[in-house]
Amino acid sequence: MLRDETPEPVEISEWYAVSTGNQDALAQAFGMVDARSVTMRRGIELIGAWSPGSASVTYFSPELDGWTLVFGYPLPGIGNSSEPLRTFLCHLSRRFGTACWYGSDYGLDGWALAENGELTRLFAEGELGRDEIGPPHPAEAPSWPPTSWPPLPEELATWPTCDPATVAERTSLNPVTLGSHTGVRGHAVVAVSDVLRSRGLSAGTD
Repeated sequence: MLRDETPEPVEISEWYAVSTGNQDALAQAFGMVDARSVTMRRGIELIGAWSPGSASVTYFSPELDGWTLVFGYPLPGIGNSSEPLRTFLCHLSRRFGTACWYGSDYGLDGWALAENGELTRLFAEGELGRDEIGPPHPAEAPSWPPTSWPPLPEELATWPTCDPATVAERTSLNPVTLGSHTGVRGHAVVAVSDVLRSRGLSAGTD
């Protein structure tokens, strides 16, 4: 039996936050199988042991303040277009209510937010340019809550003014600020893709 844990800050370059504590349903929605319980620390270690873009091992946190954080999931096609991400988040939010993606890696900073099956905001900027869907979100403002809204036209020239972790802090959960103040329900799990299981491999929890 796993002991109760106190969440620790996690430095991660890309993650999802979904408003549910139903790990089984969430793992299924991500196409993962063979879920195994782990401590949060061990789960993070396992994600770090697999190279990005390889046959997928995905980490699902316990329910943390009403959210499940998902690490290590390489969404197919996301490197070429934002369309797969938009479709996937809408699918998740249709089932779970709210689904968010945040990323800051390889010269790309961005976030995407979906609620009840609708994409409400996407912003991504990197070496290939800028991709933006939906109006500016209050979580992107210089201060929180915003001192004025909507932003003035002159403010939009340098909009947004914050990074993915800050937007996550304001819209769902920021992995960097996890700690003893974070409410925990259940335990973390890691799960693998069908491709990995078909090779006779597991997430390496043993």
